Amino acid sequence: AQLIGLEVGTQVVVVGVEGYDTHANQPERHRALLSDLTGGITAFLAAMADQGRADDVLVIATSEFGRRVAENGSAGTDHGDGNTLFALGRVVNGGVHGDLDLQDLVDGDVRSQIDARTLYANALDWLQAPTDDILNGRYDRLDLLQT
Repeated sequence: AQLIGLEVGTQVVVVGVEGYDTHANQPERHRALLSDLTGGITAFLAAMADQGRADDVLVIATSEFGRRVAENGSAGTDHGDGNTLFALGRVVNGGVHGDLDLQDLVDGDVRSQIDARTLYANALDWLQAPTDDILNGRYDRLDLLQT
């Protein structure tokens, strides 16, 4: 938020968060990790509103892997396919895309329905970048952002 407040032309900030690769004691660890994540995002969006920049930010979150449905015997889950992706900000059209169907698993994993590059495509479009060239293909926009 402070970097954006400097108004030096920053258009993209990437934040990586470690610690989600939990294979044991997952409920407690994820509770703490997700609390930290939501606290950070909430504080960031509040700071943007305080700066009068709430309409100028888009937050997207993705992960390079999902989790299995079944526990692994250590109160955790192993790497899987299906995942949670989200976009936040005043420019985002609210809603849920995709359905969680625990009766339609793929080798024990939640079926992926949305490619993470869909979020990247929306963000790049929002920045008025040559999206399809950058991503080397076209991805569904899902009407995620207000135009």
